[in-house]
Amino acid sequence: LILNRLLARAQLGAQQIGDAIETYQKAEATAVQQRQEPVLAEIYAELCPLLMAMESPNLDDIVTKLERANTAGVRANPELAKVVKRNLALALFRRGMERLRAKNGDGVSDLRRAQEDPSILTAKEPQLFAFAYGLALLTTNTEQAANEAIGLFSKLDAKMTASFLRPPYDKLGPDFFKAYANYMQDSPAKRDQAAETFQSVLKKAGSSPLAGKIRDLIRSSYELKAYDAWRSENFKQAKEDLKNAQKFATTGAQKAELEVNLAVLDMDKDRSGAKRTFDNYKGTTPEALVNLGIILDLEGDSRGALDAWQDAQKRGVGGKVRDWIEAKKKILGSK
Repeated sequence: LILNRLLARAQLGAQQIGDAIETYQKAEATAVQQRQEPVLAEIYAELCPLLMAMESPNLDDIVTKLERANTAGVRANPELAKVVKRNLALALFRRGMERLRAKNGDGVSDLRRAQEDPSILTAKEPQLFAFAYGLALLTTNTEQAANEAIGLFSKLDAKMTASFLRPPYDKLGPDFFKAYANYMQDSPAKRDQAAETFQSVLKKAGSSPLAGKIRDLIRSSYELKAYDAWRSENFKQAKEDLKNAQKFATTGAQKAELEVNLAVLDMDKDRSGAKRTFDNYKGTTPEALVNLGIILDLEGDSRGALDAWQDAQKRGVGGKVRDWIEAKKKILGSK
């Protein structure tokens, strides 16, 4: 056991990395057999960084070794404990990022554990690890996780965060991700905050390809907020939000959909104007056909309403339209 440990260190000093790993593994096998946990912890403290430096490291195995060292082998040696804990944090970070990218396994748990003790991290690592954990939290799609992510992003240093983000995200900083965390929540107030923050981030994006995506997120924030207001029968607020959404519409389809939704809100006050809007967009927006059919039905044109709803159904609209069609067919006696 002693000989293999000394030989492994000598091989490491001579840059014979592969030989050093094999010799460390012989020492590991002996320490396991003899149940010498403190010695095994020392071996893992030296061996695991070499394993992590390999081209395709077995991170599951490395984490298991370091967890064993951390729980059983370092209690009487504070300096060794610090080394083992740091190596474990680095291994958990790498495995967590791999799982996050692959959307396979609990990357959130790994990244949470990796950043729990900032005292064992150096330089930019506390910021990097906290940022990665914040991103992982956003993948869980829960309000609690989103709020925790917002707290993390709010504490990050913008300049330091920019140093480890790739363009164009380096210009946006943590504010973009904080806004996205707000956007994901089912709350009008949070979506309002998201739209406001996205607008400040949009200025930093300049002419980068990401600017279009940010505009879409702003528009979507206002649309979702308008839908919440509509469900609460706050039609004035819904109309205001839809008009704000119009400012960030970039495609003809988006603009048409917003015009149709605004016309829906005006149906009671300005039926003729709404009807013109629905008629204008019936060729591009199936929902316009649904609402045009409603107006035609209110005007007594049952055949026109049926035709409009059937056209909408052919273009993929389902739900209540199907029931309306069947009911109208029975009234008109048509097939």
